[in-house]
Amino acid sequence: NKQTMRNYELRIETSEMKKALDMLSTVVNSKNPLPILGDALCRYDRERRVFTMTAGNGDMWLQTDCTRKTQDGQAEPWMFEDTGNRGDGKREPLEAFCIRISDFREAFANLPSMPAHCYLQTGDEGGQLRVTYNKGEFTLPVEPAVEYPQVPRVVEQGEPGNAQPIVKFTIATQQLLPLIAAARTCTADDELRPVMNAVALDCYHDRLIIAASNGHCLYKRILDTLGAGWLRYGEFPTLDPQTQQSGHAIILLPKQTVSPLMKALAQTETITLTADSQRISIEGDGRRLTTACIEGRYPNYDSVIPKDSPHHVTLDRSEIMATLRRISYFSCEASNMGVMRYDGNDHFDLEASNLDFGRKAAEKVAIVNGESLTLPDGFAIGYKISTMLSVLGLAQGDNIILDLADPSRAIVIREDEPNSRLTLLCMPMLVNE
Repeated sequence: NKQTMRNYELRIETSEMKKALDMLSTVVNSKNPLPILGDALCRYDRERRVFTMTAGNGDMWLQTDCTRKTQDGQAEPWMFEDTGNRGDGKREPLEAFCIRISDFREAFANLPSMPAHCYLQTGDEGGQLRVTYNKGEFTLPVEPAVEYPQVPRVVEQGEPGNAQPIVKFTIATQQLLPLIAAARTCTADDELRPVMNAVALDCYHDRLIIAASNGHCLYKRILDTLGAGWLRYGEFPTLDPQTQQSGHAIILLPKQTVSPLMKALAQTETITLTADSQRISIEGDGRRLTTACIEGRYPNYDSVIPKDSPHHVTLDRSEIMATLRRISYFSCEASNMGVMRYDGNDHFDLEASNLDFGRKAAEKVAIVNGESLTLPDGFAIGYKISTMLSVLGLAQGDNIILDLADPSRAIVIREDEPNSRLTLLCMPMLVNE
């Protein structure tokens, strides 16, 4: 039987199409369990009168409205339908079709920024999209949308479903997303403990704690809402009946979602995060990323932070980072170990060596405000240089404070700012004298 083809005319802004395809490609795996997961689903939302594009890999999904903001802040479509169906006399409304993301990215990559006139021919078994522009035209196949998987939704408060709503809040994008991106630096890549491969969002009624650790370093940042109460809970208590402390919910955001999240939402003004026990949704300005939660209990990150370190040392952050980069070459390739040594002077000696190749380096880093320094002479602590550099790169400001105890306990790194809520940790390495 010959399939009935339906015909439509569209207009597409080529520059916006390129941006959308680049963004959607961040959630598509090179090897998909289903071939159709290499496609983007293009659907016309008749109620809102906009096209949407959706892509995903089975665990993570990204949807965007095909709109852009005008100078007055309004959303205008950059993909729209010029005509209804005019091919078979039924005038069936355009609903959905699928395009291969890799093919369309290549085709649109070098087109000039301009409106392109498109002729879409689609049927139950597929079709094609012919794109015409001022220099010529090209045609690519399209696929039917009926086989595209349904994107899972987060259960909202009061909705039926097996998953229970946990938390929902709206926050300024620049308050949260840069902190999530920074915390990703300290996440693990551990198949045996998948919870360590996540950025933990520990949600309280009056604060949000962003934490991540890979066992070698730790990131903890407190975002205080000053009682504004922007965390809106679903079925989660605001008071723990056993401890009489404020209740909290820990959401484990997979590290793989951070890059797509930044690509899609970093330029928005506000984002809304909604989570149930199975998945997380983050949305803003017509874009929504949905991802499966990592299951499991996140370790107590506060328990590994030393609370009574007696020695506090202030150092110039730029100086110590530059020194670490210089001495890193001289360290053992396997361990990348450095040693920080104090011999009762006004500086630290930063050392690295590789005895197998006869390489050794030592440089001095001045101690800032060392009048009250209480470190014992001969104090030495080891650390992995690459880890220390990564952690120091997450701090801001000119100076950092090291909280030290004995050489077997973690190095706590704080910003030398009166209101800083950032705590960083670098685990020690054994120094063999």
